Amino acid sequence: MISLAEMYVEGRGVKRDKVLAYAWYTVAMEKGNEQQRKRAEMKRDRLVENGIFRWFFGMTGGKIREAEELARSYKEGQLLKRKS
Repeated sequence: MISLAEMYVEGRGVKRDKVLAYAWYTVAMEKGNEQQRKRAEMKRDRLVENGIFRWFFGMTGGKIREAEELARSYKEGQLLKRKS
């Protein structure tokens, strides 16, 4: 799942999408072993905390909430897909 998040961060084979990257990192934090959880958490937090990423990706509070809602939906068995 970390690889899926990284695909969205880098735009490898998919359109770059910070919200989906954040959502996949969130899912990975809950699905992996301890080492994978820590790695996913660190990468997810960088999307928000790192000044360059914050400027580049524009991870505002609204987008973070959207990503968290997507991750919650995925856990409930729905596809991880943005409305817009």
